[in-house]
Amino acid sequence: MTRKMLCMIAVLAILFTCAACQSGNTAEGVIKPETKEIPELNIILMPSMRGWVEQDYFADYRKNFEKQFGVKIHYDVLEDEDSSKKLMTKLSVQNGPEIVVADYSVDPLIKNSAVVDLKGKVENVDKMYSSFRENAVYYVPIGINVWPTILRKEMLDELQIPAPDFSWTKEDYYSIYDKWATKAERMFTRHELIDIYRRYIHEQQIFDYQNKRAHINTENMKIALKNIRKEIYSGRYMLNESYSYENYYNMFCEIASQEFNDDKTLAKSDEYICQSFSNIEEGSNVNMLLPQDVDLKALSKSIVRPYYAEDDIQLWSLGLSVNKNGANLELAYEFVNGLLSDEVQMDMIESENEMLDRVWLYPISSNIESKINDMEKQKGYSEEALQLKQYVLQKIKNGEYELIALRDRKKEEQYWMLREDLLPFIFADKEYSDAELTKELQKLEDKYNIYLSE
Repeated sequence: MTRKMLCMIAVLAILFTCAACQSGNTAEGVIKPETKEIPELNIILMPSMRGWVEQDYFADYRKNFEKQFGVKIHYDVLEDEDSSKKLMTKLSVQNGPEIVVADYSVDPLIKNSAVVDLKGKVENVDKMYSSFRENAVYYVPIGINVWPTILRKEMLDELQIPAPDFSWTKEDYYSIYDKWATKAERMFTRHELIDIYRRYIHEQQIFDYQNKRAHINTENMKIALKNIRKEIYSGRYMLNESYSYENYYNMFCEIASQEFNDDKTLAKSDEYICQSFSNIEEGSNVNMLLPQDVDLKALSKSIVRPYYAEDDIQLWSLGLSVNKNGANLELAYEFVNGLLSDEVQMDMIESENEMLDRVWLYPISSNIESKINDMEKQKGYSEEALQLKQYVLQKIKNGEYELIALRDRKKEEQYWMLREDLLPFIFADKEYSDAELTKELQKLEDKYNIYLSE
């Protein structure tokens, strides 16, 4: 081979090499390295949960988790309308979102086998109070809140009644109620109706879920309805004389109605609060497990007590469930596990300004209970507030208070439906005769028997 031919071959080789390099370059002439996709953890939020996850406590945990595991957390907030149906649709897709954050009504997810039993999968589940992990753990409450009954000290003093014990009963409650109601004519709102209703009617005795039967057309129900009507029209309450049954129905059932909004405004007025027996509106802003809440109410001359009917205790929680069809289940387990760690649980109640930065929840971990008790003693909370906290916490440990999130949603809906269906017998312009009442109650019983059999 001649020297000339060797040179030509060398030049061609260089040209081919350059062409190959240019074909692999970008428009700017620079080869881009392969980009590694950041894994995502997708969390569905029920409509009421947006405000909670925006708090510093949860926002900080999210940032720390993203940094530690090199992931991006994405929130999917469901709209109020048909949120339950939308949730089930999202959870049914393979490789779907991993976590659901909820405060109530997890029961449908469990019944539809949509979520994972976290026992044995999330290590720190073993730190939760034992009453929350006796059975399968499909829902992990991160923190809890127990709403109380708020009694006005001035009202008790006026009636010369001592503050009731923590273990007071339904009979104790209505003994005080009667003395209050007969002292002067009282304003009438939905709160009074619920109090009167609960006095005479107990839904759990009406529905026999084991045999799928309703017991509505009974002598006890007829007597109860007559007693409720008699109480309301006894002259103890300031009733709107222009109201018919339709107005009262709107007042209690139709959220968009003028009557409902008028009632809501009245219940929040200073005039109503000053003459009220107990303050239900205030109760939803108090957690009996937080002594600072109880002491703050004492400063405003209020007395905090557990709700008198333990089956109606409002044990509220913020918690998580893991979707069995989630795309990255191991990452979801790590997320839940971190929220149950001692450090993160303590962060729930430790803050520089506990009234501004607080989460309003009490930790679920028994592992840090003694540390919390020591901290509370150092802060100098009242003995009564500390004793109330221990009383309520013991009830939780014993499993006597049921999480709202795990209640049977269908039962809850039936209870409220029944209350609405009984309103005509209470507020009818003319009282029903025994024969009319028997006929109408039988219709109701037949209706609920159909519901129960479905």
